Amino acid sequence: MPSQIASRTSLNRFNRVVYNTIFKRNSVFVTTVLFSAFAFQLSFDRVVDGWYHQRNKGKHFEDIIGKFAQ
Repeated sequence: MPSQIASRTSLNRFNRVVYNTIFKRNSVFVTTVLFSAFAFQLSFDRVVDGWYHQRNKGKHFEDIIGKFAQ
């Protein structure tokens, strides 16, 4: 039982800190959401673009332009 009580206490502390720093003020919450969405979009685009270019290597216009240039 003591381990469950200790984990609940530390979880409650964490929840209080998160609430007081992010969720308490609407302006901070909205800023956090917008910044997180922007960061996620950048990282997701880079990962998907890298995967796409790796999967289609040799098939892009930039890769085959030398074959058709006169």
